[in-house]
Amino acid sequence: MTEHQTVKVHRCRFVDWLPSPITALAFPPSLLPPQKFSDDTPPVLAVGRANGNIEIRKWAGSCPPNNTHQGWVVKQVFYAPIPSKVDSLAFAWRDTTGDRCSPSKWEDLRLFGSSGGNALIEWDLSLGSVKRSLLSQGGSIWSIAVNPTSTAMAIGCEDGCIRIVSLEDDDFTLMRKFDRIKTRILSIAWGPPMRPHKSKTDGSDDEEEMWKDTWVVSGCSDSSIRKWDARSGRVMDRMTVDRTRNEKTLVWAVGVLADGTIVSGDSLGTVKFWDSSTCTQIQSFGTHGADVLCLAINPWSTGVFTSGIDQKIAEFIQVEVSTGKPSTLSTGKQKRWVQSCTRRLHSHDVRCLAIWPPQSMVSSSKSQQFTPNSMPPLLVSAGLDMSPAFSPCAPAGSEATKARNPFSRNSVSTFQDAYYHKSSFVSPVVSIAPLARLVACRYDNKVAIWRINPVHSEDEMLGESAGNAEGWTKLLEMSLKVDTNIDDVALSGDGKSLAVSSEREVKLFRLIQKGDDDLTARRVRGLSTILQLAFPNEETIGASTMAFSPDSKRLVIGVVQGGYISVVHVEEQEEPRLLRTFDQHRQLDLRSRLLQRQQNVLKHVDDMVVDNENDNEESRGLIARINRLAVSPDGQWLASSDLHGRTYIFNLDSLQLHCTLPTMPSPITCMAFDYELSRYLFLAMPDNSVRIFDVESKTFPEWQRTLSQTLSRKLGSQRDEIMGISMLPKDTRPMETNIHGQGKGQGVVVWGANWTCRFRVHPVMTSTGGEKRRREEEEEGAEEEQRAEDEMESEEELGGAAVKEDGKKPSTAQFQLVDRYRNLLGVQFLNAEELVIIERPLLDVLSTLPPAYFKAKYGT
Repeated sequence: MTEHQTVKVHRCRFVDWLPSPITALAFPPSLLPPQKFSDDTPPVLAVGRANGNIEIRKWAGSCPPNNTHQGWVVKQVFYAPIPSKVDSLAFAWRDTTGDRCSPSKWEDLRLFGSSGGNALIEWDLSLGSVKRSLLSQGGSIWSIAVNPTSTAMAIGCEDGCIRIVSLEDDDFTLMRKFDRIKTRILSIAWGPPMRPHKSKTDGSDDEEEMWKDTWVVSGCSDSSIRKWDARSGRVMDRMTVDRTRNEKTLVWAVGVLADGTIVSGDSLGTVKFWDSSTCTQIQSFGTHGADVLCLAINPWSTGVFTSGIDQKIAEFIQVEVSTGKPSTLSTGKQKRWVQSCTRRLHSHDVRCLAIWPPQSMVSSSKSQQFTPNSMPPLLVSAGLDMSPAFSPCAPAGSEATKARNPFSRNSVSTFQDAYYHKSSFVSPVVSIAPLARLVACRYDNKVAIWRINPVHSEDEMLGESAGNAEGWTKLLEMSLKVDTNIDDVALSGDGKSLAVSSEREVKLFRLIQKGDDDLTARRVRGLSTILQLAFPNEETIGASTMAFSPDSKRLVIGVVQGGYISVVHVEEQEEPRLLRTFDQHRQLDLRSRLLQRQQNVLKHVDDMVVDNENDNEESRGLIARINRLAVSPDGQWLASSDLHGRTYIFNLDSLQLHCTLPTMPSPITCMAFDYELSRYLFLAMPDNSVRIFDVESKTFPEWQRTLSQTLSRKLGSQRDEIMGISMLPKDTRPMETNIHGQGKGQGVVVWGANWTCRFRVHPVMTSTGGEKRRREEEEEGAEEEQRAEDEMESEEELGGAAVKEDGKKPSTAQFQLVDRYRNLLGVQFLNAEELVIIERPLLDVLSTLPPAYFKAKYGT
């Protein structure tokens, strides 16, 4: 948009959506025997929230000299049953005997979690649903921990008994239990594994017999820490922490270093180090003013990080101190722990910490050697303020100067001085109906709808309308009976239909306007019936994403587990009927077939002929959740993408597959069609790169490369990922006042959580080798004129000249990056004159939280 062209901005802050606090974090564990992963890119990060949802985040962003990483961005969300919560999360390796285990491959990992009840849950990472559950048989589960070899899991229960769950060979059963004690098991950790000495005469080559679990340590609610024998299940020793006179101390966190040293954090704010062989205290630090809730250990067991209710994150490092002159009995040096620094990265309680790379449980005399511009260890912290913080935490020393901070352009990567990145707490939870001026927001189990009132004359002078009682009206708020949290909501363009989906069901409502400020919803039950008849073999028929056609007559549904796309006719005054179901996302593309063949070769499969049953099983394993849908403004094209990076274009007129895009290395963040020329599809990637695909020519046009490089360079430095793309609609005003102007190109707004970028696109027509396939936009009487125009354009294209729509040479797009709008939930044009920006101010969110811990000091 040029400087003299303006739009009225509705800056809305009336949406009272609240994110859920973060209660658990998990990275994939290290491997035994120790090995370096082939890919140094950080792996997936699991983030558990108090409402039961689990976010699977993937590392995004490339790091050229002028760009920074976006950190871990949300790739997929697992929606939990209502009511539930997430107390603990843990990854385990599916098969540690392979030589090509990768923390970025979902097929190599298993994810487990507990919700404070008596059930241990295993999640299906490919489908995003509960795979199976296991009852603890001992009450509520307070803590879980996977052993270093990923063959067993220890769970601490309410009844004071530690139970061992077998994970070997994809097993998930209770194997045995330890002796019971009269206290709760609040925290648990495994000791270093032991590699027994094998005699030369032993001809066994079984690698699984080389590592044995030795002992387990648990933090209890009776002011004690207990060390257990992993084989017999009996208490080997007991360590007692400090306690007050009338109250027992709770040991909320325990950890074990590679040399066997035990670290504990308790409700008195004390961090203690213990000798595991004698079970005596080595050192104690009264660092925190309140409960220590979590701790994390760096990859080499030379640094420990603790945090809790007082919001401080404390770092402890191991140093060598002199104890006197060297002698035959002593080296004159001793290793001691010191508190190096504390930082406050959060405004409220910190509930969980995690570090990548993970801690190695095998001690090594070699220290970490950083290569120039390598990535340092990263500490992730999260809690009640709902936003995870990512901070480099390289150990201090000369080697730390070689590492590069991925979130800043400077090279400081130590925890004390490094710049950290805090991810935004917002997500795109709103749907806007431009024609009806309605805004819908989804919560865990309810939906609310507001109307944006027309702009008054006095507001037109300001160019921005305030979000007050005169600028908006709340029309409807309804609570829904759903089995899982709501995962998507869609409003039709005319505001007469509302679709709400969960993991198990899709509900369609007709919105009836009874008065100026009265809106009622009537459910259309026929949609659930036709979906059940269409998918009789599917257990649940929920939707992962939905979209209405521009004429509000069709609803496109991306089925959660089946990988299907259903097009349903939902015109008003008619019963819903299924028009077509696409199953392309269930089929193997070329890349998947090559990967499957490579896996078969690596596994030394002799018989390469796979029967139909095995082929179906492998196909189900590659079915990915459909994460994005987009319908062109003229209603002709439908674009769909899944979590495997596959994108398909369908023709909604003929209800057929039109073309397939190249498979992307990462899932598409968002996509939208050009409003003026529906043939162009805008695609946004997790690293904030934008590409434009020509649907009619089935290629990425040459003219978009320069635009894509410019956008990637400008947006790549933004630490928040792209959340949406909004296109400026056609203007019906006279040409002299038309915001598009003559040959001004398509206006586009790309936005993230804390920024918006406005620019114009000047498409260059490319040759299609003949008459272009266009949809008839005129009546039958204008068909000949339209055909003549197409033939004229074809003649110009065949002549080899690339021209703009107005015949002028393409010019550089004008970019305008704005960061005055913060914590955005949605950005959408109502028309060519009005833009809606929905914000959720941070102070409004923090005001709903309980008061943060504060302890006054003398003199303040």
